[in-house]
Amino acid sequence: MITWVLYDIKNNAARSYVSKACKHAGLYRVQYSCFLGTLNANEKDSLELQIEKVI
Repeated sequence: MITWVLYDIKNNAARSYVSKACKHAGLYRVQYSCFLGTLNANEKDSLELQIEKVI
């Protein structure tokens, strides 16, 4: 499924972690805080859990 990840995070460390997690999941950066790509349901859930831990 096509997945968009958009965020507005003030904390530099958290923002960097989310960015790296999105890249590692295979998403492509569209803008500074916007990623797009295709993930299956398991990959999406995994990425969501990783991001929720940080924010």
